[in-house]
Amino acid sequence: MMDFPTFIYLYMVLNTSKYSFLWMLLCCMFIFFSSCKKNKDKPLPQIMLTFPRELDAFIVGDSIPVIAQITHTMEIVSVKVVLVNAEGIPVLVPKYIYPGSTSYALDYEYPITKNLQSGNYSLLVSAGDGSNTAKVYTQLMISGVGRFFEQAIAICQPNSLNTYVYGIDADGDYENILNLDHGYIDSDISSDHRQLYILKPSPDILIAYNLDSLVEIDFSVNASPPYPEFHSVSYFQFSPLAYVPNANGEIRGYNSQGSPIFITPLNTDTIPLQCYRHDNMMLAYCVRRGGPERFIRQYYEGTGVYRAGLKININVVDIFSLDPDQAVVFGNDDTTARAYVYDITGNAFYSEISMPEGIVSQLAEVSTGRYLIGHENGIYLYNHNDASMSLWLSGISVDVLVYDDLSQYVYYAVENEVYVHRFSDAALLQQVLLPYEVANLLIQYNN
Repeated sequence: MMDFPTFIYLYMVLNTSKYSFLWMLLCCMFIFFSSCKKNKDKPLPQIMLTFPRELDAFIVGDSIPVIAQITHTMEIVSVKVVLVNAEGIPVLVPKYIYPGSTSYALDYEYPITKNLQSGNYSLLVSAGDGSNTAKVYTQLMISGVGRFFEQAIAICQPNSLNTYVYGIDADGDYENILNLDHGYIDSDISSDHRQLYILKPSPDILIAYNLDSLVEIDFSVNASPPYPEFHSVSYFQFSPLAYVPNANGEIRGYNSQGSPIFITPLNTDTIPLQCYRHDNMMLAYCVRRGGPERFIRQYYEGTGVYRAGLKININVVDIFSLDPDQAVVFGNDDTTARAYVYDITGNAFYSEISMPEGIVSQLAEVSTGRYLIGHENGIYLYNHNDASMSLWLSGISVDVLVYDDLSQYVYYAVENEVYVHRFSDAALLQQVLLPYEVANLLIQYNN
């Protein structure tokens, strides 16, 4: 880096009309590299974490004693304590502290309030001065509560102006757990966030109800102009966001506090109706705005940046991942069911799966490559591994179909009746008659 006398000498030599351009360029470079050096040399807060220690063990319900001495050459604006998973995603609510001094003795009991699964997590302690942030991670072992079935949730519609929610326990008994004085668009559930997501119409609003106290609303988000309409809501296991496509041509993913973390660019040409998670991509089934064309569009999950789009000739019902490079797409054309293997990297359908004649309405994934297909003639089981298609249950046309992977039970609804079958032999276990027609079925676990 040049010193100041050198800089003055160059000024005298170059500050002529002949070298004026070189002088301006040199000034810009001097300012740029001076600022870079200044930022690089700026000290970070110092965090001396004395507890917890590396690989300390805790169980759900404990509190983690967090003891640290934090010092800095300037005012410490904020300190954050949070437990994160292996991907660095917070699994508990962060604790924020605002010292407002150059030294702070952190001594805090951080509660493990959530039903986490057993595994390795990291405690993150960070301290910032408003410009720079220092971070310290400590790996911990958490013994969680085993995952178990809590209830099936049935979303029912007595009419277009009301929505009733019923909980069905493991014995097949049900109770009315929530009455809503509005219509219904779609719903989904996050057992790990303990939230029930419901889209209401006119005006369209995403509402996140607290599963532990359904009278409490964790957050709500209104659809925004110029086209204030929501089309669906999707939560994917091990994903921290609820994804909502809207009529403005974008998809937004909201965290458990209702903040939009994932946002795709506005696209005025197509409207996303449904989204599907695939490895590090988000796939969206879209229709042309004002036209009949249909598309699958790919977005990078980390950034929301558009990658590719494929024009298709079917109405998509569902999409499932086979491996990082392939997905299977189920849908219908104007007359019958269609299914294709989708090459994600090449962005093309490269093989068609033979489907039974008739329309498909619902699908449920049993495991990777095995799917239950709700067909107008019954429920079929498709195994992609050996390309086999068999009739799992005949004589019914289901309105809703969902699979409980923990109990290995199949739940489906026909009008206002919910049926529970064992997957292995299709034996009927329960039949629940609800007061109103079922619009959706969701499975709630403890985490």
